Amino acid sequence: MRRKVKAGLIEADHEECAIVVHYEVEATVLGELGEPIVAERQENTKRIKLKTLSENTNIPRLAEEILEKCKLIHASKLSQVEQLLQELVAEQGRKDRAGPPRPPGARSAVRVRRRRARAPTATPKRNRA
Repeated sequence: MRRKVKAGLIEADHEECAIVVHYEVEATVLGELGEPIVAERQENTKRIKLKTLSENTNIPRLAEEILEKCKLIHASKLSQVEQLLQELVAEQGRKDRAGPPRPPGARSAVRVRRRRARAPTATPKRNRA
């Protein structure tokens, strides 16, 4: 059997603060003469969760470390990984400034009331005698 791994799209997951690597595994069963008999393809993803990512993180060093540990990412993708890490740091900074997410149905800290304009009311006239 022969296995071939093809790297695909690399993207950032802003919800989980992770880098997601898409890849495809192609398994081929070879016959007695070396000819392919059965070929099977399977698409997979690998998530690299970044637990300690912050504004103080050394992005170039972290990108190199990710490339060292994840063999699915080719060295030529270093600048792309750095860019994705910068996006994640920026998104995390926006979330930190916005505060913790509110649960669904929770009331906002800011309350805006809309008032209806009142219809003019007629005041009874007094008879002055």
